[in-house]
Amino acid sequence: MKRTTKVKFLAVYLFFCGLVTIGEEVRAQTYPNQWNDWEKPLTEHADSIIRAGTSISQEEARKQVESNSGPVAVNLIEPSGKSLTKSELYEKVSSATVILTDACLCDNCDNLHIFPATGYLISKDGICVTNFHVVNFYLNRNSRYTPKAFVAHLHDGRTMAVKEILLASPEYDLAILKLDNPSGELPCLALGDEREIGDNVFIVSHPQGMYYTLSEGIVTGKMNEAFPAFDGKSTVHRDVMTISADFATGSSGAAIIDSIGNVIGTVSATRTLFHTGLPDKPVQMVVKTAIPVASLKHLIK
Repeated sequence: MKRTTKVKFLAVYLFFCGLVTIGEEVRAQTYPNQWNDWEKPLTEHADSIIRAGTSISQEEARKQVESNSGPVAVNLIEPSGKSLTKSELYEKVSSATVILTDACLCDNCDNLHIFPATGYLISKDGICVTNFHVVNFYLNRNSRYTPKAFVAHLHDGRTMAVKEILLASPEYDLAILKLDNPSGELPCLALGDEREIGDNVFIVSHPQGMYYTLSEGIVTGKMNEAFPAFDGKSTVHRDVMTISADFATGSSGAAIIDSIGNVIGTVSATRTLFHTGLPDKPVQMVVKTAIPVASLKHLIK
C-alpha cells in the first residue's frame, strides 16, 4: 500500500510539473502581432491624447528646446549588481523601454500616422531618454505631415503624452523628456558605469517596426568623431562607442545595456562603409555608434 501511495503521489507530482512546464512554454511562445498588439492600440491611444490635449504641441516643444539648459534634476535609481539571465534581462529592459513617436495627420487621408522610434525610462516618475534627432523630427515635421501629439507607448500597453522637453542636446544627440504620468511609479533603468572594449552589450528596440527586439554584441571601439551638426552648417565632435549589437531605423534612442541591466549608452546612428569609400562600391561594414552613458550623466544632476 505504501509503495502504491508513493507511486500515485509521484505520478500526480510529475503531472503537475508537466502542466507548469506547458504553461511556461505557452507564455514563452506568444507571438505579438505588430499591428494588432502594438501599432493599433498606440494609434488609438494617441488619438485620445490628441483629443484630450495633454501632449506638448509642436510650437511649445520648439520654445522649450530653444530655452532649456542643463543639467536636469532626475530621481535616479541605484544601479543593479544582480546577475540576470538573458530572459530576465530582456523582461527588465522591455518594461522600461517605450515606443516613442509623433502622431500626425497628412494631406491625403484622415488616418493618424506614426513614426516609431525608441526611448527608455530612467526614473519612476516618468523621465524618458531618447535621441535629439528623434525630438528634432517632431520639431521640424511641417510639410506633408502635421504633428498633433508626441507620445510614448509602454510595453504594458499604456500610452502617455510627452508633457515636457526638459533638455534637448544636439551636441550629444540626446534628449530628456517628461511623460504625463498620472498613474504612479513606472519601471525604469539605472545608469551604470562605462564599459570597455570587449564587454557584452544588449539592446531592446524597435528596428523598422519589429517592436521589442533583443540584440546582443560587444563594445567594439571608442572614439571622438566629427559629426554634421543638425543646423547643417557645421560639425560637432562627440565621444562615441561602436558596438556589434544590431539596430536599425526605429531603434534610435534605445538604451545600450550591460549584462546586469544597467544603462551604459544610448543608440545613435549607423554608418555604412563602402569599398574605396564610394556608395556604388560593395558594402564592407556597417558601423553602429552609441552615445556613452558619461554623456548622459553630464546632462543630469
